[in-house]
Amino acid sequence: MQENYAIIFPKENEVAIEKKNMPKIKNGQVLIKTICSLISTGTEMTMLRNRGVEIGSVWSKIIKFPIHPGYSNIGRVADTAPDVDGLWIGKKVATWAPHASYVVCDSKMLRTVPEEIPEDEAAFFLSGRDCHEQHKEIRIVLG
Repeated sequence: MQENYAIIFPKENEVAIEKKNMPKIKNGQVLIKTICSLISTGTEMTMLRNRGVEIGSVWSKIIKFPIHPGYSNIGRVADTAPDVDGLWIGKKVATWAPHASYVVCDSKMLRTVPEEIPEDEAAFFLSGRDCHEQHKEIRIVLG
């Protein structure tokens, strides 16, 4: 029987590992066995420390304990819903899932990770994507 553990911030400045139920797959989803996940020194540390957060700010609306952090997960597809192509099983993927042993994800949100890319490097996929998106948004030009 597989066990599912997740990181949780039960309260300010406290981190715990919690045993959770195995996630259930719904239509359009896959089950992923996590290989590694990246802890954000920006977003997640801000949430954990809850310091310097101004009342009425976006942060004050987001930070509500307990928090189930994580959004940069690398794993392998372990199972699929009946309506999802079974060819996903065994594929190494990047997702925006939380820090847990097993997570579910909408199959349309999966990003395949080439086998030659180490998992601990692949976990930075979101940081790279964010830099690209921010560059497009602010429209930096030469000259």
